[in-house]
Amino acid sequence: MTGNPWGYGKQDGPSVWHKNYPVAEGDRQSPIDIDPHQASHDPSLGPIVLNYDKCTSIKIANNGHSVVVEFEDSDDRSVIQGGPLGNPYRLKQFHFHWGGKDCHGSEHTVAGNSYASELHLVHWNAVKYKTFEEAATAPDGLAVLGIFLETGDDHRWLHTITDVLYTVKFKGSVTDFKGFNPKCLLPSSLHYWTYLGSLTTPPLHESVTWIVVKDPIIVSEKQLSKFRTLVFTGEEEDQRTRMENNFRPPQPLKGRKLISRRVGITWQVYEGAPGRRAAVRDGEGHSVDLRGQLRRTVASLRREKLSRPPCCGPSLSREASTRAWSSHRGVHRFFSSISSIRIISHHQWMDSMGEFTLLLFRADVP
Repeated sequence: MTGNPWGYGKQDGPSVWHKNYPVAEGDRQSPIDIDPHQASHDPSLGPIVLNYDKCTSIKIANNGHSVVVEFEDSDDRSVIQGGPLGNPYRLKQFHFHWGGKDCHGSEHTVAGNSYASELHLVHWNAVKYKTFEEAATAPDGLAVLGIFLETGDDHRWLHTITDVLYTVKFKGSVTDFKGFNPKCLLPSSLHYWTYLGSLTTPPLHESVTWIVVKDPIIVSEKQLSKFRTLVFTGEEEDQRTRMENNFRPPQPLKGRKLISRRVGITWQVYEGAPGRRAAVRDGEGHSVDLRGQLRRTVASLRREKLSRPPCCGPSLSREASTRAWSSHRGVHRFFSSISSIRIISHHQWMDSMGEFTLLLFRADVP
């Protein structure tokens, strides 16, 4: 798709892409910095629906800019639909962007904060266009699902990819990669932001409906480090440059509308014994990552699935007691101070580990 050489270095990186690709300074360029508080809420915006068939994955390759997993896209076996999309879009490929260190690497940022990496699943509008190449130049031709990666524990399924990266170390390397369903790389909750943007690599076509998922997936530092074993250059080239920092910085929003798909949800939070980690469960039964959704306010909170509390007071309903979650001390103070949150009930009880508090509250997630 590109006719001029480009890369991520000082001489050929994002700061000079406009010389060969003037659209780099266009009105709907990506990525952007997502300010959750500036996003508008569209109540008519529905959930995104993913139907991926593992039989459509074909190969994994090093294209000299990233590692790419490609899919068979001659039919509608693997599609995304719903949300801001008027019809199904076929999955073409997915790829990653990452940094030299785990403190940065994502292309989109949230309130100025970067994630360690970002996964892009690229889809095209096969209803209106005959080929991916044709769709890539049309204003409504592509839909890209963006997933943030944050460091923590090992990801259960990412190893399927990282374990074969050694086979595509060099630019131009290709290996068969069949039977992989990318749905296993997605978080459990698919609340999202959406806006009209562009490809984040040359030719930078302004043809993308972006769907950026709010919750990150958790991957280990060891898993991310394997991406940095790849190189930008071919095996025959004398100078081998490690593949890292392959991301474009945020571009100006230029008046575009950022829309949030959010719902008024009821969350239950348990706080109590020192050392317990925070965890939240929403009204739909999904775990909620507050670091991603209320990042600036409760950045210290982390998810951890826990069993029901050791003891439940008589004031707690059976439903509440079976959906018990724990957090560290001070959570009540955090949530009480947030103007968008309404405390519905506040229950306390004692057990051998100390005092526990159940907060039942309602909030709109930015």
